[in-house]
Order: sequence, then structure tokens, then C-alpha cells
Amino acid sequence: MYKICPSCGNKNQVTETLCIICMADISSINPVTESQQLNEQKILEETKELPKQESKFLYLVLLENKEIKLEIVNNAIIGRYYLGKEIFEKLSNPKLISRQHINVFFKDNRWYVRDLNSTNGTYLKYLDNSELKLEPYKDYELKENYALNLAKIIYFIVKTNI
Repeated sequence: MYKICPSCGNKNQVTETLCIICMADISSINPVTESQQLNEQKILEETKELPKQESKFLYLVLLENKEIKLEIVNNAIIGRYYLGKEIFEKLSNPKLISRQHINVFFKDNRWYVRDLNSTNGTYLKYLDNSELKLEPYKDYELKENYALNLAKIIYFIVKTNI
């Protein structure tokens, strides 16, 4: 078992509290086995290879600023190193957002979100205001006006038409 650093991806001993490569805090990182990591990589690869289809659009609109939105066409990874990085860089603590935080994708005529084992979690807020913490690598359906909360610091509202 080992801890994977969310900043640089290095495999660290379970007893480490700081990454031995980049010195990032890994004290709250859950250890994983080699098979768990391989399974996570397989799921990520499957997501990247979704079948080609007619383009579908989804918008994640920043709750605090209706002018800032992420446009997703069929499939996107959102995180500090991917879609949304310009938004996350402006946060007071951008490293709370994982490099690959979530995957949003269109499949079987529905939109879904999948937490990519983010360090600080993803939460889905339903229309009745109930909130659910997403389990990593499990698909959750997205609907109009649901809210996505990344790491308890940034909210997006789901819109299918803008």
C-alpha cells in the first residue's frame, strides 16, 4: 500500500505525511493498493474512450458569477490541470481542487458526473436541497439546476440550455 500525492502523483510510503518529492501535505490521503490504482486508471481510460455521438452540451455556471461558465461537449475532466483551471487558480487555496477532480459525460441520453477520487470530495445538491457526497468512480446523474460543489469551496449550477 502507498499514498499517491495529489500534487505530483508520486507513490509515497503509508507512514509519510509529506510527499518526498514535492513536500505536499499527504497526511489526509487514504492509502491505496496497486490493484485499486490500476482499477482507477482503467475507469479513467474507459471514460476517455466513450463512443462518438452527436455533440451534446452541458454548462456548469459558477454560482457566485453567472457570467463564468464551463462548456462541456460530450465529455470533460474538470480539475486544476484540466477544464476550469483558470477559475480554480483564482481561489484562495486552489490546491483544494484536485488535478483531476471530476469527470462530466453524456451517456445513454443522460448527463453524469463521476468523482475521480478527489482529495477533498465532490457533493451533489438536489432540487430539494438535500446534498450527497459522491463516492469515487461511481456515476451520478446530473439534471437541470442541480448544484455541484467541489471541495466545499466552489459551487456550479447545472444548465443544459444557455
